[in-house]
Amino acid sequence: MARKRRHNHEKNEHEKSTNERRIPFVNDEKFLTIHFNNGTKMEVSFPTQIKNSPGALIEAAKKILESDKLVIQTEQQVIIVPWSSVKLVEAASVPAGALPFGAIKGARILASDEGTPK
Repeated sequence: MARKRRHNHEKNEHEKSTNERRIPFVNDEKFLTIHFNNGTKMEVSFPTQIKNSPGALIEAAKKILESDKLVIQTEQQVIIVPWSSVKLVEAASVPAGALPFGAIKGARILASDEGTPK
């Protein structure tokens, strides 16, 4: 009986750890659409890069915006996108704490010719 109970406990722990690995991937997925000056676009998904630190989020966003390029690493390659070639960037699932000072919050896009969603 003790062996069976231990086996069930191990099975439950395995299921729990499998579910814990799966759930954060879905919940932490972020999305970017980069619109380039030449009319093309690149859609990117990635896991959350910085967790549980609003200060670190703000600093990271500030450094990205102040840089002259955006660096994206995939499993196969590194993509370096110079900001000078970017028309605009759409980002989904960005917490308010990661926005730079002065960002307009709670806005709605009423009309746009730039390809941004309404």
